[in-house]
Amino acid sequence: MFNALSYDQSKLSDEEAKIFKKKLKNRILNIEDTVDVHLNLISGLEKFMDRNYMYKLAVLDANEEKIGMKDERCMRMVDLT
Repeated sequence: MFNALSYDQSKLSDEEAKIFKKKLKNRILNIEDTVDVHLNLISGLEKFMDRNYMYKLAVLDANEEKIGMKDERCMRMVDLT
């Protein structure tokens, strides 16, 4: 994330940096929600709730064949991201 030392203030004002940071945070939350929905489709959400999202993505990758693209819940999340 941005802080006072990581961006050129002549190119990005403090207010613009705050807006950009908020947009990035929302995009990350959308990705995390999508991962959670897909984990729930394979009944892995409760099992891996305490794990980080990189681990959850590896679980989804290993179980990709269990996630049907025709599932309405899955399609809804694919359309959003």
